Amino acid sequence: MTEDISAFIQRLEENPNNKFARFHLGQAYFAKGDYGNALVHFNACVEASEEWMMAHLYLAKAYLGLNQRGDATRHLERTIRLAEEQNHEDPLDEARSLLEECRLD
Repeated sequence: MTEDISAFIQRLEENPNNKFARFHLGQAYFAKGDYGNALVHFNACVEASEEWMMAHLYLAKAYLGLNQRGDATRHLERTIRLAEEQNHEDPLDEARSLLEECRLD
């Protein structure tokens, strides 16, 4: 995983506007359990493209990893709206399930 992080960091250094490298870097940090760094990159993705459903979903999951349920809820609700608009069933189901868990806690 460290190699993935290094590779994505290098891609971003070469092209700071590469939003896909930034998203994948966020995913690599997330997979490592480094939710703080993941948030930085997923937030940048959402700022670059407000309609990026998967960036909102991962942002919510990173907030959940940091036990920041209010921020997670906001992004899960956004994910649900975008998934419905974009007809993406799997992310929609995942976001609904995570939102329900947030509300039960």
